[in-house]
Amino acid sequence: MTSIPQAPGQPLSAGAGAPVSKGPVSFEASRGQAPAGWDDTVSALGGSIFHSTLWAAYQGRDEALEPVFFLGRDASGIPCGAALALLAASPRALASRLFRDLRLTAHPVVRGADPGLAAAFLRRCEEFARALSCTRLSLDSFMSGASPLRPVQHGFVETERVEFTLDLERDTDSLWQGIRKDQREKIRRLKREGVVLTEGTTLADLTALGAAREATQARRDERGQGYDLSSDSTLYESLYHHLVHRGAARVFLARRDESVLAAILFSTFNHRAYSVFSGSTEVGYKMGTQSGLFWTAVETFKAEGFRQLNRGGVPGSAAREDDPLHGIYSFKLRLGTTPERCVSGEKVLAPLRQGLRSLRDRLRTLGKAR
Repeated sequence: MTSIPQAPGQPLSAGAGAPVSKGPVSFEASRGQAPAGWDDTVSALGGSIFHSTLWAAYQGRDEALEPVFFLGRDASGIPCGAALALLAASPRALASRLFRDLRLTAHPVVRGADPGLAAAFLRRCEEFARALSCTRLSLDSFMSGASPLRPVQHGFVETERVEFTLDLERDTDSLWQGIRKDQREKIRRLKREGVVLTEGTTLADLTALGAAREATQARRDERGQGYDLSSDSTLYESLYHHLVHRGAARVFLARRDESVLAAILFSTFNHRAYSVFSGSTEVGYKMGTQSGLFWTAVETFKAEGFRQLNRGGVPGSAAREDDPLHGIYSFKLRLGTTPERCVSGEKVLAPLRQGLRSLRDRLRTLGKAR
């Protein structure tokens, strides 16, 4: 079994003498600090923002999360696979040994999207997690629609998502015509109604995004579509400093007079944009400002040579007409996007420790109820 790095930045290697069939000849895991040239490496392999040092720094603002960078090399020493994971452990010494989890922030990216290589790479990630006595291994699926991995084949319990992508290498006219007629009319009408669509650059613009998200959350809650917003009071400041300020995210806003009616934040990496957060006030929602912001982003990113825009995802169940989130599914589809199936997964590595965790959580719930 491969050895475990004992300090941040220390590599884990399987050695050139122990190749895996169709897998990497060597496998390295660096805790806390990425190998030199990491972002260039994952970009060359076709990776996304969710594999990058930029995302690792943003997520690593939480002291309970330690980034882990996995890198596979072929017999020539050339990188053939990469992944970013977050190691979560309790700050309490005993609890950290019992309740430690590893979460891959997206499917591993491998050369040529080779299924055998991807499967072997995931196995190496699991070996690392087991060697660290992790209770669970989770696999997120952000921007992983093209992944050759099928989590269920590797013992994961799957969760389906759908993301909505747009090929920005198409000509502008076909992109415009791909948007449904009703949405095109809303976009045209915004200018007549005095709505200005602009790109934001300041922390105040990120704060306005937060207010728009709160308005959306309240509206959906009334309709039984509620979801939780982060309670992190530094969230938007972190987004600004870790992503926007470093050129890894862009925020677009819809304003009328002095009021922000809607906003969208896109991550930007490797010529692809991904909708991370969005929101609208009640007025902005009724005016269709999100459609206008989407088209503004399309025009902006296409002019800058981006290859793809991803409008984010919804649960796979939202494709059904009777699902509470079907309206959001339909809206994103009416923007001319292509739905992509993405599959997340979770695997329990230590059933006994998982049982202890479940018992602990039940006791906590009972304690709060008293």
